[in-house]
Amino acid sequence: MNKKVPQNIKELKEILKNPPDDYSVAPFWFLNGDLNDKELLRQLKEIYSKGIREFFIHPRFGLNIPYLSNEWHKKVDIILKKARELNMKVWIYDELDWPSGYAGGKVIESNNDFSIKNLSFFYKKYQDQKKLRY
Repeated sequence: MNKKVPQNIKELKEILKNPPDDYSVAPFWFLNGDLNDKELLRQLKEIYSKGIREFFIHPRFGLNIPYLSNEWHKKVDIILKKARELNMKVWIYDELDWPSGYAGGKVIESNNDFSIKNLSFFYKKYQDQKKLRY
C-alpha cells in the first residue's frame, strides 16, 4: 500500500470522499475463545466488507489455546493467508492482553531475572526540623 499524498485541497477532498484502501482504519481484532477456523474467516470477511483493509491481531485473555503454541501459529497462518488473498495489511500485536513487553509471561518463564524491576520511595516527616542538615 502506497498512500497517495494530496497535493492540493481538491485532491484532498477527492481522497476524503472515496478514500483508497491505504487510508483504512486499523482496529484491534481481539482473538479469544476457541478460534474456530470458519469463524475466523467469517469475521475477517466481515471486517473486509466494512471497508477495513488493515487490522491488528490482538490475543486477549479468554483465549482457549496456548498463546504462541503451534495451534496459535496455525490460527494466525489461516488469518494471514486469507488477508493476503484480500490484499489486507495485518499487524501482529506481540502480547497476550496487556501490558506490552512480557509476551503473556513467556519472557520471564525461562529466566526470572527478566521480570520487572522498580524503585520505591517513601516519605518521612521529621518532628524536629532543626535537626535536619543540608
